[in-house]
Amino acid sequence: MRASWSRIAEEGGRRADFYAGLERIASTHLADIRPGFPYIPRPVSGYDLDSLLPENGFDRA
Repeated sequence: MRASWSRIAEEGGRRADFYAGLERIASTHLADIRPGFPYIPRPVSGYDLDSLLPENGFDRA
């Protein structure tokens, strides 16, 4: 995952800005996301913010 993120960051542009923004949100609100967004196998609404946690691989999908 880090290799692909590094490649995207090097390319720059809107995609890199988007990923950087998501990473900033996740790192800034880490303490709130962990307890507030528990793992749900099939989320059906809202934001699946726990996917952005480092232990979940910073999954943007």
